[in-house]
Amino acid sequence: PALAIDSQGYLHIAYYPHHHPMRIKKSLQPNDASAWSEAEQVGERVTYPTLVIDNEDTLYLTCRQSNRPEPWQANLYTKKAGGTWSDPRPILSAEEKGYAHFMDALAWSPDKKYLHLVTRLHDGTPPRGHTVGYMRSADQGVTWTRHDGTPIALPATAATIEVIEQAREGAGAGLRAAGLSVLPDGRPVVLYSSQDVVPNDAWIAMPDGDGGWEKRSLRTALPEGYSDWNLFTPGGITVSRNGDLFVALTL
Repeated sequence: PALAIDSQGYLHIAYYPHHHPMRIKKSLQPNDASAWSEAEQVGERVTYPTLVIDNEDTLYLTCRQSNRPEPWQANLYTKKAGGTWSDPRPILSAEEKGYAHFMDALAWSPDKKYLHLVTRLHDGTPPRGHTVGYMRSADQGVTWTRHDGTPIALPATAATIEVIEQAREGAGAGLRAAGLSVLPDGRPVVLYSSQDVVPNDAWIAMPDGDGGWEKRSLRTALPEGYSDWNLFTPGGITVSRNGDLFVALTL
């Protein structure tokens, strides 16, 4: 499931499917989860929702669509306050036919100028690719670019998205994306992990100002007695108003 809260305090949830239409509900009262509207259905053969909302209370939903026998994709749907859901806009795509997984996350910049997206692309026949990638939009998800503003043609793939980390199964690496947040100065902060070395490790990454990404291992933050434990996702990340990072991970 996924949750977003609008400017009036109403809760919006997306949930239910594995290769079925998404169900969307809205709370009947602000800040109150005790009663909900009837469910709207969005999309076909979709799975894995993300849900965010802008300062005009427009909802942004992404989810994977399975397109046998075509390459699978992740779509963006939008709904303005009081309006209806848009048609799907493919924003991510597998490079090959067969099973694909996107593991995407969305986050707004504090000023709502940029919509940021991070994904773990996993697609194709063996050896499958594992790519942690990033892109952002300055026009409510219509067009997308790299962090430096270079355009990315839609739908983005592992070959065209801005790569934070990339590996192949042949190298023994299995990357996982976990979450995305944005610092008060507008820089995205990405949380991801890998399973190529035991004990597993997780990192936070952010743009370094020179076209690359600064990556910081989180193993150094483990308390004494846990240094040989695996550190990996599922997990999540958020940022406080003064820039403090809060990270949840699996040990």
